[in-house]
Amino acid sequence: MIFLKLKQWDVKDVEYFIKIIKGRNLKYNNMEKINKFIDWLMISSKNPQNLALTVKGLLVSILPIAIILINKFVEVDISADAGALVDTIGNVIIAIGGLVSVCMTGFGLARKIYLKIRKID
Repeated sequence: MIFLKLKQWDVKDVEYFIKIIKGRNLKYNNMEKINKFIDWLMISSKNPQNLALTVKGLLVSILPIAIILINKFVEVDISADAGALVDTIGNVIIAIGGLVSVCMTGFGLARKIYLKIRKID
């Protein structure tokens, strides 16, 4: 049988460990990384003065979601023909808005990742 002998810690080891922990302010470093990531995600990679295309795409998705929620929770008393027309228009807006939103978000995110990788090289 093999027994492992654990090293006994002395005061110098503990002091060294505490210096390492204090030297690396972990909470600050994590918040700084989170803030850098949010800035990277929110700011346009093409023009830093503008909002990123990824975020614009997510904002465009609010319209179809709002239409779905309104359709689900708000009852409007109108004739059957008008109701069918409103439903059709709503469905078209949802489909087009969803497609535009996905394209904008996907293209924006792909461009951000591409430019980030290109910048690293």
